Amino acid sequence: MKHATLLGYWRKAVRASKGEWCYTMGCRNPASGCHHLIKVRYRTTAYRVENGIPLCAVCHPIADRSPQFALDMIPQKDYDFIKDRAMYNLQEWRRKEGQTLDEFHKSEVDELKRIISEGE
Repeated sequence: MKHATLLGYWRKAVRASKGEWCYTMGCRNPASGCHHLIKVRYRTTAYRVENGIPLCAVCHPIADRSPQFALDMIPQKDYDFIKDRAMYNLQEWRRKEGQTLDEFHKSEVDELKRIISEGE
């Protein structure tokens, strides 16, 4: 499955679980996108809802420049989860979970689709 397709599901799931409004306290703007708390290059966390928040066009560049800005907005348990998972590269994670790359992608998509359907 293509990375862009997975990110599309991820964006929908982040908004389904966290709403359509900017996550920044005091901001009343609609979200224009979703921000990865831990960079998307860490594929073990790239498609996890815990690793995303909806942000508006004003707040998103601030979060890009200041990672702590966004990390302060999420529960500690979510940060601990994504931080621990990001310590593995994708090959190590798949070996640990006993998954092929296709199985990993399928499990991520299945979880994202479940979250999207619950949010509808």
